[in-house]
Amino acid sequence: IGRPIHSFLPKFAVSDLAARLLRVLEHNEPHECETIADDGTIYLMRMLPYRTGEEVEGVVLMLVDVSSMEALRDRLRWMSAIVESTDDAIIGQDLSGTITSWNAGAQRLYGYTPTEAIGRHVSILIPEERQGEVVEYHSAIAAGERLHTRDTIRVRREGSLLHVSLTVSPVYDSQGKLIGISKIARDVSERIAMEDEIRDQVRQREAFLATLSHELRNPLNAALNASRVVRDNRADNETRDQAAQIVERQISMTRMLLVDLLDMSRISQGKVQIKREPVDLCKLIMQVQETVQSDIVKHARNLVIHVPEHPLVVMGDAMRLVQVQVNLISNAAKYS
Repeated sequence: IGRPIHSFLPKFAVSDLAARLLRVLEHNEPHECETIADDGTIYLMRMLPYRTGEEVEGVVLMLVDVSSMEALRDRLRWMSAIVESTDDAIIGQDLSGTITSWNAGAQRLYGYTPTEAIGRHVSILIPEERQGEVVEYHSAIAAGERLHTRDTIRVRREGSLLHVSLTVSPVYDSQGKLIGISKIARDVSERIAMEDEIRDQVRQREAFLATLSHELRNPLNAALNASRVVRDNRADNETRDQAAQIVERQISMTRMLLVDLLDMSRISQGKVQIKREPVDLCKLIMQVQETVQSDIVKHARNLVIHVPEHPLVVMGDAMRLVQVQVNLISNAAKYS
């Protein structure tokens, strides 16, 4: 008390403190600003006119330590920068479902600007068939349940659908009262598409392998039966020679089927190579007959073949044509 106000100037980063006080005194208007003391403390400096009756007699200078508030503001600015810079959509809503906050990630993901989204119901982001999720989330949070991240589908501003990974969390006030809900959504469309592609490739591969397993059985049975004839001492040389030729043909077909089996790139793409060349169906039917003969005998069926005297040539894949006819005749023998 009694010291001139100028003696406080070195303590604060306000070089024109005296001029500010004079303006408050002359204009009879309060003034405030933030300043930093030489020890780093942040103060809110308030200058208020001091009256006695109608006359302004002086100025009251108040210093309020706001360092903790400034630290809080810095933290809020930091958190706000994180929220705005993330690619994830971060959306706040009240308990009625009305959107209260909308970051830049939400705008990029859904296409709505903050002005367009804030104040509207969150159901604008949810497909019609999934509207029940809103009630589900809200009921679970109101009951104090913990919600895990889950994949779901949302709708953009222009109407297109997208797959998102959604995290839903409760928002409480300082008293621990539930006041809202926050949702973080991440676009996982690429991951979902990749998973679908992998599942599709697995299905194609399994179907292809099952088909090849089925196809291998017939030529191997035919080769097995013919090999028994080759080893039979009671068979004459001509019969043995014919049986050996059957073994050779059936093993050749098996080898070509195995090439398909081992070509995993074609399996994953669902492609089968077709080799087109002139094929005499009259000769081909003989190969078909020897391949299905074991099934015909096993199921006690009769196979009657009528072959024209002249060649019947078509453009096709001999192995695939045999496969088709063998399957038709074998199935007929089994299920007729």
